[in-house]
Amino acid sequence: MDFMLEEELIDLYTFCLQNPDSAEVEGKKARIKEVGK
Repeated sequence: MDFMLEEELIDLYTFCLQNPDSAEVEGKKARIKEVGK
C-alpha cells in the first residue's frame, strides 16, 4: 500500500511543478497534505 501512496505523491508533485498556474493545483496540494498525515 505504501508504494501506491509514494507513486501518487510523485504524480501530484510532478503535476504541481509542471502546471503551477493550473486551477487543479490547490486540490492536488490538499491531497498531498492528506497523504502526508
